[in-house]
Amino acid sequence: MLGTTEALVKTTMTNTVRTRRSLQVITSLVLLGVALSGGACDQPKIRCAATGGETAVRYKIVGDIPDACKDLGFPGTEGQAANMNKIGIETYVPVPTDEDAYNKKNALSLKLAWIGERIADARDHLDQENYPYTGDPPDTLPPDSNDTNFPFTYGKFDDINPGARDVCKVSAMTPSDMTYPAIPKHTFENDDGEEETVDAQDETKIQYEFSNVRVIVSPDSIGTQTFADLSVTQDDCTLKYQVSMLYPFVDCGAEHDGKVSGDEKKCSANATDENPFGSGIGEGIPVSCENIGTDDDPSYACLPNRMSETDK
Repeated sequence: MLGTTEALVKTTMTNTVRTRRSLQVITSLVLLGVALSGGACDQPKIRCAATGGETAVRYKIVGDIPDACKDLGFPGTEGQAANMNKIGIETYVPVPTDEDAYNKKNALSLKLAWIGERIADARDHLDQENYPYTGDPPDTLPPDSNDTNFPFTYGKFDDINPGARDVCKVSAMTPSDMTYPAIPKHTFENDDGEEETVDAQDETKIQYEFSNVRVIVSPDSIGTQTFADLSVTQDDCTLKYQVSMLYPFVDCGAEHDGKVSGDEKKCSANATDENPFGSGIGEGIPVSCENIGTDDDPSYACLPNRMSETDK
């Protein structure tokens, strides 16, 4: 079970927002093999892992959009932006004090950010500290029994180290299958001190799973690019996507004369006078600054151009 054999690298599973220091944390964990391998003079092998945090996502719908999906706000459906929903990624590593830690596989968790936002809203603003659970929540992460009663998906990497094309695969992930209780209309004070209203949300059943997960892990890009297939079912709606995830999530919007537009320079990995540390996106990763909002309410982010590790 996870509590005794693995350590969790995260802030909280209900908060997918992370800072760039996550990259340094995961880098250190991936390279932990220097100490654990037992051979100080040997070149340590890089380990399969994903840099934890909130990712920018390019979605590609697979198949038709059922009528039941058209009013649920999924990416690319009628009236919705194609690439608006983020996905949170976390990596789990073996406990460093385990003498056999270097020979054990890391694990991966993926979570739809909008589900995390619903949970955080109920817990922070309605004092429902156990939401979405109506009783006491489980006190562990999914054990080997493949429990789906968690708001995130989870699975171990197929191998300890990357394979061909620097790819780390996760062939099997435990899906998430939960019912989320209704949330009443409510108001709260946001960080700017302004009153914000959240509309009522009906009870809903959501099942989602990721498959064919591939993470690029190389010395210059440690788990910052992830590709997968995603299936989401909410009540009577089922949608399938190909998804391409990129860490970190970088806002590339710029305001001029009261209008927001995209600034491609903000996506550059190279340092500039305006951005002395660069975007944080790995050098050589092809990205574009695109509107992930709507024409009436634009919001720009640096999106990955590739949908697969084999794309140019």
